[in-house]
Amino acid sequence: MARIKSFDGIKGIAILFIILYHLWPTIFPGGFLAVNLFLVLGGYFFTIKLYQDKRVESWQSLFFLFKKTVQRLFFPMMWLIILILFFLQIFNPLILKSMRNELFASLLFANNYFQILNGRSYFTDMAVTSYLTHLWYVAVYLQSFLITGLLVFLSKKIKVPAIYLGLFWLFIFSLCTFLTANGYSYQKDPSNIYYSFQTRYASFAIGIATYYLILVIQETVEELQRRQLRIHYFFIVIIALILLLIQFLSQSDQEAAGYLLGLPYSNLFTALFILGAGQKFIVFEKLLGNKIFTWLGRRSYSIYLCYYPLLVVTFSFQRLFANHMNILKLIGLCSIILFSSIFYYIFESNRFHILFSNKISLRRKLYWVKRYLHFPNSNKKDFAFATSYLFLIISSLIGLLRSDNHIPLALFDLQYGIYATNPNPFSPYYKVDQSFKKSQKRLNDFDQLAASNFSYSINQTTLADKVIQSIQKDSILNQIASLSQEKRQRFEEIQQQFPKLATILSPQEILYANDLPVTLFGDSVAQFIGANINTFFDQANAFGYVSLNIWTSYDKFQALIDQGLVKENLVVNLGTNGGLDVPAVEKLIKMAGEREIYLVNSNSDIEFLDQIDQVIQTLTQKYSNVHLVDWRAISTGHPEYFREDAIHPSVEGAEFYLLELAKTVYQNRL
Repeated sequence: MARIKSFDGIKGIAILFIILYHLWPTIFPGGFLAVNLFLVLGGYFFTIKLYQDKRVESWQSLFFLFKKTVQRLFFPMMWLIILILFFLQIFNPLILKSMRNELFASLLFANNYFQILNGRSYFTDMAVTSYLTHLWYVAVYLQSFLITGLLVFLSKKIKVPAIYLGLFWLFIFSLCTFLTANGYSYQKDPSNIYYSFQTRYASFAIGIATYYLILVIQETVEELQRRQLRIHYFFIVIIALILLLIQFLSQSDQEAAGYLLGLPYSNLFTALFILGAGQKFIVFEKLLGNKIFTWLGRRSYSIYLCYYPLLVVTFSFQRLFANHMNILKLIGLCSIILFSSIFYYIFESNRFHILFSNKISLRRKLYWVKRYLHFPNSNKKDFAFATSYLFLIISSLIGLLRSDNHIPLALFDLQYGIYATNPNPFSPYYKVDQSFKKSQKRLNDFDQLAASNFSYSINQTTLADKVIQSIQKDSILNQIASLSQEKRQRFEEIQQQFPKLATILSPQEILYANDLPVTLFGDSVAQFIGANINTFFDQANAFGYVSLNIWTSYDKFQALIDQGLVKENLVVNLGTNGGLDVPAVEKLIKMAGEREIYLVNSNSDIEFLDQIDQVIQTLTQKYSNVHLVDWRAISTGHPEYFREDAIHPSVEGAEFYLLELAKTVYQNRL
């Protein structure tokens, strides 16, 4: 089959939308659906190869085709993992301690089932963000190839008519679509259907069905009618492209429609595109088959392999670019294109050097390494290649040996932090906590005995600090002079518990917040804050849930309302485990009724901070009872306000979180 540029072009557009979805999710919310396009095209072209390649006529030749496909997918992925291991050993070796199973699952094309069996979410679980999460797609792709090859080759051998095969694969598509709809739960994380082979195979099935349906059309329609059909094919391509574009720009990964309608319809629209684009219309060959799109399309596998790890690295710098996130995202986009181009040339194209080719056996590669390492008998260039090759292989093996299956550090920090907010002697972290306290006590005792400074305290006050505190104290005394004895006593208690806040907030602000009935509802950030909220807000209660996101919050929130636990002032802290959208938050607002609602934005180390800000800004303008608590503004430039995971607030951060909340409710008192 002659190469059709439109197909390379549409792959280039699709990979671009996948990247843009992660960088600018509010502008390209449906970019996650573009993955389907690759699976549909994969099913279509693999079926073409099985039927039209004269070399694939026996089970042995099918095996060699499988082997070639595995090599094409495996070696670039292997080199990606080698580079990641090399990178992590230099910059973040602790991550390796929780990666071993995921590394092996990825190399065995089982990453999707690793994600499912370990309860990993594609949309939440920010504490366990991995450099390898995106390899679920490579696993599904190969699994689909193996199943497709066996079934299609068997039907070819027994010569089943195309019409029956087309209907059979349409049935498989319908069955997988049904499994997707049946497996989706409106108020639960959709990652299982996102990762599962049995749901994703719908894309491959419709691609295979498209091949047979094209054969049926060609067999039943005469040449004259076929020419008349070209105008219909032309408009089919236009309609399919428009509908795909609408999906990529409007469909949200947080809405039921994205899974119940978005996934199956993106498959159908891609099948329609294949049906029409196969006619090789000049306008589409020039428009979609231009040099930029085809260049991206032919490198789409390398771009896909590289984009997610580079995004993880890019977003690790977002605190440095707090007010210039678009610049950071543009840097990330350029880095992805540049690095993946180099990666394609070296590791996928088979043109760079024999040692990095995926068409040569390991034995022969080792032979070449041995030959090139005989310096100066080999030339300097070959010696450098052999040395680099050997160095990368050895470093990756060391990385594998250093890896382990411990709980990720960020997740440990999260769980220990939750324990610290509510100590429990039955918790597995109780022994850790007791051990830490014993060590701290020994250091303190040694300090007293030896007049040392091992247990250094950061709470040292300079003379200038003492002067400032004296002035502030006089000012506060003047402000509380008119207060009742009871109010003054309560203020002094809060002042002792939160000495920093008492020098920033006025007594009126503190006491107003202290008497205000408040409910804090949200994710694990709310759970951290909830441990301290009652020491500042006497009439407050808090309900925080690990990994809670907006679309899983409704049941829990409604249960609290039904029990009469939600007070007149509602503080909502959601968005850490998945960006917000206006309709989803509006549903929560309507459930809250006439309450005053305070939406807290985020400054955690997550990729959709701007999206959260935009949604909250829209809602504060639309509803008079909805207000912004600008945690992002007050915490920007203060990494000490966050724990090690850069997501959850530290003890100091929790105090300033409450400060911003108290200021906001006081300003809204009238």
